[in-house]
Amino acid sequence: MLLSLPAGCPPDAGNELGIGKPCSKTGNECASSNLRCTCSDFGVTLPANMPCYCTNVTPAASCPPSLKCGNNATCCSIMGLVTGCIPNVCLVSDQCPVFQ
Repeated sequence: MLLSLPAGCPPDAGNELGIGKPCSKTGNECASSNLRCTCSDFGVTLPANMPCYCTNVTPAASCPPSLKCGNNATCCSIMGLVTGCIPNVCLVSDQCPVFQ
């Protein structure tokens, strides 16, 4: 399973909430923002080419209205299992990325 992402994703830095900040699976770079790294273990198998950035993962099939993404980020559902904010630079034609 591959994730279709545009060039430039992930960004070089996160927004004012830390969404999009580069991170690593074991680096703990997102903890100070109360976020999690997309490369962390979420209980679901994410695509091998999933970029590593900080996000606010929520176990929900669709984006809850209370989820705040901040500037230049959008809430997306991943596989209908979890939602989280992704940097707008990672959107594909202004849409959430899809699995292929």
